[in-house]
Amino acid sequence: MKDKISYSGLVDKLYLSITASIGFSVTPEGHWVDANYSPVTVEGRRLTMPSDKRLRSPDWDKLQYFHPLCENANRGESPVIQFLTRAIGFGISDRLKIVMLKMAEVAAYVDGHQHLNAKQHEVTTPLAEADDKFYKLLENIFEACEFRTENTVFSLFLNRNKQVGSESFLRLAAASFPLYNEIINANPDNAVIAGVSVKRKKDLKLLKALFEFAIPEVANGIQVGSNNDYAPYLMSLMELYYRIGNDCINKWVKIYKLGSIAGTIEFGDEYLTAFVKQDDLFIASLAMLRDAYKLLPGNDGEYDKGIERARSAPVADANRLSTSGSSTPTPIKPSGISTLVANNPTTATNQFTKKSGGLSGLDALRANEQPQQNSLGPWGQVSTAPANNVLDIFGNNNNRGNGGFGNSGGGFGNSGNGGFSL
Repeated sequence: MKDKISYSGLVDKLYLSITASIGFSVTPEGHWVDANYSPVTVEGRRLTMPSDKRLRSPDWDKLQYFHPLCENANRGESPVIQFLTRAIGFGISDRLKIVMLKMAEVAAYVDGHQHLNAKQHEVTTPLAEADDKFYKLLENIFEACEFRTENTVFSLFLNRNKQVGSESFLRLAAASFPLYNEIINANPDNAVIAGVSVKRKKDLKLLKALFEFAIPEVANGIQVGSNNDYAPYLMSLMELYYRIGNDCINKWVKIYKLGSIAGTIEFGDEYLTAFVKQDDLFIASLAMLRDAYKLLPGNDGEYDKGIERARSAPVADANRLSTSGSSTPTPIKPSGISTLVANNPTTATNQFTKKSGGLSGLDALRANEQPQQNSLGPWGQVSTAPANNVLDIFGNNNNRGNGGFGNSGGGFGNSGNGGFSL
């Protein structure tokens, strides 16, 4: 019993680090909730952390217990793995939009260039010709993407038994950037991106340059393979998430001080040990960790039908993260770019806003609502930044209000004090 308690405790910590990294919280009862405390569901069942107590009298009809370590390497994706893939896709896609809009704004707002540090200034080279019209075009394209299921900003796929070069993998997680492919294949004389007409040839070049600057691996995509005997889907997916989440998004969030808008993706110690460092002791203990809880339905995987299914982040489904197989899945709101802080009643409201009021699918935490005690906040992040009077990268003390990208007090690049807020 002592060993079982020890291993189940380690599994609980690992699963909480996964939950926090992708933007959800766990109630004291073990239920997953989003930033608005709405239930998170998988195939109509409420996603719930396992525990010995809960599993003594399980409710299989209403609850989906979260135990992806018990996947069966001989089967296809489980509903839980499908959910994780989709949730990660939403978070990455939302953040990429925020980062690239900020880059476009920084480049276009020429009067502010003198206040940029060296790292912030780098974007002005590839986007030297950017102006307010380019910014508005990018904004319109991203807004149009919200209603598309194809050629989205970011797509995430899980594949079985794939070969990359001379290496073969049991599972391969692959990220691609369909909107970038649409841009580079567009006819410069009559370009239409995401249904939005690109009338100026220079704007098409700027779109390409922006993607390539923001995402260095955008042209070739990102692939991470796993030959783990126990949980190859989970291992490859979580490692790929770290590669783009930490090496790309977190880098730009820090450089452009977007923490109060986009939030940093926090990869906790347990996450790093298991999925990035892939610690030898962790790998050697996988059998015991997966057996800390019994095999739980919804986690082991579907029987192989010989069909690979793409698991992208369809922004047309921006308010649906459930993986219901029915035609009317349970709608929930994704956590988006909110920050929910455990035991911190003064948490700032963090919301990505734009000229017309904000891209859909990006939710803000209600300013005066307190989280459940001892629950981990979305993105695992503790934020002490106040909602107002935020210093931007130009050193302006901005009373942000409904802030956004410098549009709260007037036109482009004018937030009421001569600078745009971050």
